[in-house]
Amino acid sequence: MPRAFRTKIAETTNSQTALRAEDFTSNDAMQIKLQREFNLMNPPWFYQIKRGEWSKMLGGQNDKEPYRDPAGGYRQLNLKDVAQAVVAFAGYPGEAKDKIRSFLNKDVVSSIARESEFSYDRIYTGSLTAAQLLLPAVLQRKIWRQVNADRESHPWLEYARFHLVWVIGKLLKDHYGQVDALFSPQRSNVLNASVGEWFKPLYDVAVAAIGNALAESERRGDFTGYREFFRSAINYRFVETNVEGALRLAGNFGDPLGNLPSP
Repeated sequence: MPRAFRTKIAETTNSQTALRAEDFTSNDAMQIKLQREFNLMNPPWFYQIKRGEWSKMLGGQNDKEPYRDPAGGYRQLNLKDVAQAVVAFAGYPGEAKDKIRSFLNKDVVSSIARESEFSYDRIYTGSLTAAQLLLPAVLQRKIWRQVNADRESHPWLEYARFHLVWVIGKLLKDHYGQVDALFSPQRSNVLNASVGEWFKPLYDVAVAAIGNALAESERRGDFTGYREFFRSAINYRFVETNVEGALRLAGNFGDPLGNLPSP
């Protein structure tokens, strides 16, 4: 039976529980491989690919201890959140927020803002490793925490979460001359190991770039609200044009890229 037909049956006959985005790929061989790789990391990460796996661990709290983070909480990720981080990091923040269900259903998703198409099979290739996914996933987790701390100073941050992932990803890729959607496993491991050193300066540049683009929109008189701003294709361009300016301005107070590992 074709996959698309099976999915359609599941969508129309599951009256007990509504399908979520991650349900479409929870049995995918690639996801099972990635789950195993995350668990073999040092330290290990728990990568949930099926709903309830983390909360229903047979060993309860004891089985969760290997994943405890000394900084607080656990090293625990889930398929949907990681996919959203990856899609945003790849340059599609709007689609990470609004089209992740289609992406995980392996549909081809069009992006007006990027003037291109992308799909699950384009990113989740046979050579993909958990290390490559961990970088955008960890970056997203740090952004979420920083936004929660800063939201009172910038009311638009709540709407810009995925755009911050995109802009910081762009800063990293431009710095290293990276053209692919994700870094190599080796580069990802190095960046993951040093994320605490380079994250905040790049976050500040991303906030400045997006804030300047918002201010420009208000001066032009076409600003109609934060939600609409971050959904507008043309505003991708305005954010991109402000990244270099924000980077130069930050350079007056020290090199924001100075803490990144050497190429």
